[in-house]
Amino acid sequence: MKTNEILINSIENVRSLIDNSVLILKDLDTYLSERGFVPLYGNAIGTESSKSINQSSNTFSTFFPQFMFRPYAEKKEIDTKSVNKVVAINIQFFHPNHEGLAPLLIAGVFEFPSPMSDPKNSIKNWWFKYAALEYQDELLAEGEMIRIEPFSDDSTAITYWTQPLASIENQNDIKAIVRRLHSVY
Repeated sequence: MKTNEILINSIENVRSLIDNSVLILKDLDTYLSERGFVPLYGNAIGTESSKSINQSSNTFSTFFPQFMFRPYAEKKEIDTKSVNKVVAINIQFFHPNHEGLAPLLIAGVFEFPSPMSDPKNSIKNWWFKYAALEYQDELLAEGEMIRIEPFSDDSTAITYWTQPLASIENQNDIKAIVRRLHSVY
């Protein structure tokens, strides 16, 4: 295979990875909505915010998204402007602190010390990847559930687990993620 063909295949592989990840998020949207949850960002996906001509591949802000984040809250809590818990999904493609990290799905629940009236603008895209990949020195074992309070300024608790993105093969795997999220909720 020629160099140009290798580059074209590499780009197509990355595009497929992102496209398939978006499909997983769409399926999660569907199954979570059946349980009364709505995505806080509507159709948007949370990623890193700024890009710079001075960035390097070792920084957190790269042109290839490091992660895709989707938070969800119960519709009845949003309607009453009293959101205490948020279900969160993070698809982590790579992380500068974890060389050789295979793409992961990180799923869990945020529990806030006091109700939020505007969770869409209160929750930051980077919170989940920080909690799972930066707050602790080591990665969790696949499927292991953990509960942490990673923010020093409040007692927000996050209960989460990780699983390799490649382990999600069909709709039953997506439904299992939703069932596990609902059991933690």
